[in-house]
Amino acid sequence: MGSFIRNDLRRNVFQPWEIRLLVDIATCQRDGALPKQMLRKYREVALRQIEDAGGPPMLLSEYLNSRRRGAKRSGLVDAAAVVNADG
Repeated sequence: MGSFIRNDLRRNVFQPWEIRLLVDIATCQRDGALPKQMLRKYREVALRQIEDAGGPPMLLSEYLNSRRRGAKRSGLVDAAAVVNADG
């Protein structure tokens, strides 16, 4: 997971879900600068999902959308949560 975020990939064979994850991370980074803190938090959540469920984690875009919805419900605006407004 860390190598995905750091773009430090040294292998050439990926599972389909890993490719979706890579494309999603690249799209989110292209659409707006993501703070390193946000990527670290996503990595923590994604790793926990992999450990708990044993399957692929939610996409970064899904994570950002869920944070944005949570901020709207609570009335708080977290700048990092709205970086990727178009998801």
